[in-house]
Amino acid sequence: MIRLSNREDIEELLYGCLYYGGGGGGSFREGLDLALKVLRIKGYIDISDIDEVRNEDILATVSAVGVQSKSSTFEMNYIVDAIRLLESQSVSLYGLIPSEVGAFNTVVPWVGYALYNLTLVDAPCDGRAHPTTLMGSMGLHKREGYTSRYAIVGGDKARGTYLKVYTEGRLHVNSRLARLASIYAGGMVITVRNPIEARYAREHGAPGSIKKALEIGRIIRKYLNVDLAEACYKAIEKSNGVVIDECILDKVMLDSREGFDAGYIKLHSSSDEYKVFYLNEYMALDSNSRGRLATFPDLIVLFNLKTGLPVLSSEASKFLNGKILIAVVNRSNLILGDGVKYPEAYEVVEEILGIKLTPYIRDILIN
Repeated sequence: MIRLSNREDIEELLYGCLYYGGGGGGSFREGLDLALKVLRIKGYIDISDIDEVRNEDILATVSAVGVQSKSSTFEMNYIVDAIRLLESQSVSLYGLIPSEVGAFNTVVPWVGYALYNLTLVDAPCDGRAHPTTLMGSMGLHKREGYTSRYAIVGGDKARGTYLKVYTEGRLHVNSRLARLASIYAGGMVITVRNPIEARYAREHGAPGSIKKALEIGRIIRKYLNVDLAEACYKAIEKSNGVVIDECILDKVMLDSREGFDAGYIKLHSSSDEYKVFYLNEYMALDSNSRGRLATFPDLIVLFNLKTGLPVLSSEASKFLNGKILIAVVNRSNLILGDGVKYPEAYEVVEEILGIKLTPYIRDILIN
């Protein structure tokens, strides 16, 4: 079990979650703000190991869905409302898991722990952040006879954008409905979805990845007080990553498409030029001289060397002309859920970005 009992503990975890967010997963600031609210309510946050949970216990995935670059109305009660909505459909929940490891989305389920007394479990759907809910569904779209259930809450009542929706059916349809709801809600909705037995999360999710993020976060926090650049390099070393280059950030192309932040970032060093494509998360890294260097679910991290922290894709434009360290952690060194192992999970990403991903990751794909 992981116990977080003070601000320092939470900061350590969220630094690691920001790292494994790979450009997405939500902001550190918003995650910290929400986490501290939960801490004030409960006094501590306990996250159980998957082995502490019975196989038959029912877990639901909790996440924010939408674009990172748009501000959205968010209330803690939205999460409770979504949990109640799901349970009203004859679902009895034991615990909650995050859809991914990210600085905000890792924290979102904590509200259900604080206000609804459900158990938090270290079994995210994926051990890094990802752009689509299909990627965060542990391959449930392939489970014979499984009916996906979504409770969706979001928006602003004062502006008339508030919505509360329950839907069940095929997983990929519910996934698209949640993304569409985020657009109508003004940028983001909360989903509590896909109740499943703990044994399934153990076999098809990413158990232990929150603990792994905490290990990296402790390294980052330790060295931030010593040397900012060293914080970057030590985190990369600890995660078995590789340094690609130290660069200057030249250009950021950002557009909101179909409920995603989409675009590319251009950087250059003294010896090369780079282009990072993103759909919320960094999806591909191309070198002008060496071609494709990394493809999601490889973890692509852009460190701001002035802060020692990873940069979100939605905030990259703030660091134009700044010094950026590019690093990559190969997919073989990540805890990946099954949701990122199906070719169909990449169709929307390839369509929006206009690039190929699946030909570079055939070693992990399940056909």
